Amino acid sequence: MDQRKRLDYFDVAKGIGACLVVLGHLPEAVDIHFRTWIFSFHMPLFFIISGMLLSYKKDVDKNFLLLIKKRARTILIPYVSFSIIYMVAVLFAYFQNVITPKTILDNLWYVISLYGMNVLWFLPALFFGELIFLFIMKKFDSKTSKIVIVVSFTISYFASVYLNNKEYAAIGRELVGITYFGQLLVVFFRSFIAMSFIAIGYFLFFLLKERKRISIFELFLSIALLAINIVIGKKNGGVDMRSLAFKNVFLYYGAALSGTFSLLLFCKNCYPFHILKYFGKNSLTIMASHNSLTLLYVATTFAMYANQYITRAKDYLYAFNVFAVIMIYVVIVIEIINRFFPFIIGKEYNRKNGKKKTGIF
Repeated sequence: MDQRKRLDYFDVAKGIGACLVVLGHLPEAVDIHFRTWIFSFHMPLFFIISGMLLSYKKDVDKNFLLLIKKRARTILIPYVSFSIIYMVAVLFAYFQNVITPKTILDNLWYVISLYGMNVLWFLPALFFGELIFLFIMKKFDSKTSKIVIVVSFTISYFASVYLNNKEYAAIGRELVGITYFGQLLVVFFRSFIAMSFIAIGYFLFFLLKERKRISIFELFLSIALLAINIVIGKKNGGVDMRSLAFKNVFLYYGAALSGTFSLLLFCKNCYPFHILKYFGKNSLTIMASHNSLTLLYVATTFAMYANQYITRAKDYLYAFNVFAVIMIYVVIVIEIINRFFPFIIGKEYNRKNGKKKTGIF
């Protein structure tokens, strides 16, 4: 397999995943049951694909320091860049007397602690998750590394259960220091949870070997896995990887795996739509720039205006219009960043062939 070849179905899957992330952050426009389904697997999807890319590119065999440097450029630089942009927006809100000084300090803490402002939490989780996994794979033999991965995940899961305990939360509200320390623990254990999904992707990548022909079996399997994902996700209810709220861990991982592999098998055996590939290649920018209250206000205002002239399926068209306005906005942001400010998302210029190299997403 050519290691330099880009796998189109990964880009398509990430493109769909990015769209689901946007829809998942539209509580007023999207049905709660649909959002529950989205949250059952949308973030694990990106971590699993990341692990598959580690396997595809054979990163385990590469120099660890070089891998750290590359990940810092393609993940931490975007984290810092978008965090600065978010903080500018927070300061603007403060000078408009919309928020208090405490809100500024809280958001500054989120940035420094790597807890992440808003949706940016996934970048530190991805960075440390990948590096933890690569370190374990390099440090231990094949059998021992798998044991270490399972043990570290188990500890992280039970720690997350404790952190979401109501009694702990009540103590945290009384003692601010404990709250901050708890958020640091969330950052730490969240990285190990991300690492577990990265490991799953790495070890199961062989199941998605490329074929020149469409596999009818894989398409039917994709449908079956989707049905399983819907049932399990509904039974487990709402989850949130950002705060490590998984409810039943077996159901969460079952829904995450079935949903992810359903989407990957489907994308692998379907036409690679260019718009979805475009979204997939720029999924980092989409995920980091779409969640804005001002943007949501503009999008919902437009959707409400459009609904005045719609006689049927108003709820669905309302959601579609909100989603469409947001996606038009993020496409504009993507083009501006890619053309004029590529350093924001960790892109570098390749002098040999005159092309810009993209980051991890």
